[in-house]
Amino acid sequence: MHTILSGWNFARWLRLAAGLIIGILSIRMQDELGGFIAALFLFQAVANIGCCSVKNYPEQKSRKDKDEEVEFEEVKG
Repeated sequence: MHTILSGWNFARWLRLAAGLIIGILSIRMQDELGGFIAALFLFQAVANIGCCSVKNYPEQKSRKDKDEEVEFEEVKG
């Protein structure tokens, strides 16, 4: 339930809107293929799954954010 209610970004809203619009149009036109595509978009939006069933996780902080002390050694040649 937490996945459904949190993490709504632009891509999820776009998939939800596309699913709703395609779903409404496919019902009005009695198109089964459009209904299947609408169901796919709606499922992706609700489950927060993108293409190829890759789950969209929030970006994690990189290791560059941590302050690490670097020690340099002078090399004479």
